[in-house]
Amino acid sequence: MLTVKPPEYYPIIDKLFAGRIREAVEAFGASLEELTVFVQPEDRILNLIFFLKVRGLQRFLSMEVDPFVYGLLEKLASDATETFGKVYGVRFAISGFKVVDEHPREEHPERAAKLVVNGPDEMRDVLERLGKGLMITLREWNVRFSALAVTVPIEEPHILTIVLKMEHPVPPEEKGGLEKKLRHKTRTYLKTLTKRVIPVEVKILDPEDKTLASILKRKVEIEKEAEELAESDEVRELMSLLGKETPGS
Repeated sequence: MLTVKPPEYYPIIDKLFAGRIREAVEAFGASLEELTVFVQPEDRILNLIFFLKVRGLQRFLSMEVDPFVYGLLEKLASDATETFGKVYGVRFAISGFKVVDEHPREEHPERAAKLVVNGPDEMRDVLERLGKGLMITLREWNVRFSALAVTVPIEEPHILTIVLKMEHPVPPEEKGGLEKKLRHKTRTYLKTLTKRVIPVEVKILDPEDKTLASILKRKVEIEKEAEELAESDEVRELMSLLGKETPGS
C-alpha cells in the first residue's frame, strides 16, 4: 500500500505519516488503497509530494476533498517537524499532493453509514460488537450519521475513542447532549461485553468539520514514535547525510 521514493526514507514516512493518514481517512468512512510519497531533500528541508488513492471518501465528505487532505498533511508535517525534526534539525514541508477517488461523487449517493474499527487484535471482536450495537442505538435515536469509528491504541494507555460523523451540521447544544448520551451508552455496552475498565472519549464531527485532532494520535504517542525512529541506526545514517551530527555523537 505504501511506496516511498527514494526508498531509504520509507521508515520515516511510514512512522510519521502513513498510519495517521490511513486512520484519518477511515475515520471519515473511507479507505486508503494506495499511498505514494516522493521525498525531495533541500538543505535542511524534506519536501514531500503525496499521491493518495482512496475508496469512497467523497461519499462521506460534503466539503471538497482537497482542502481536507491538505489540512491533514500540513498537520502531520507540523507534528513531524516538532518531534522528529527537532532531533535532526530538519523541517518537513508539503510540496504537493493528488487525491484519486475510486468512487467519484454521485448526484444522489446512498448514505449507508460505515463502521470503522481499529484496535489491538485481542480487542477487535469486542470493538466490532460494540460498534454494531452503537449503530443500532443511534438509528433507534433517529440520528443521521455517515460513519462511526471505534478505536483503541495498540499500546497502553488503552483509551476508547468514539468518532461519529454526522450527515448534517448539528447545533453545539445538541451535539453536547448527544456526546453525553453516546458516552453513557458506550460505557453500558462495555460493562456487558468486557470486564475491563476503559476510559471513553466521544467526538462528534459535522460534515464540514476540519478538526483533525480527534482522528490523529495523541501528542504523547507522536513524540514517543518520533523518539524511537530517531534512535534507529538506519535513520541515523540517513540523516547524517544531510550534514547534521546524529544524537549522542
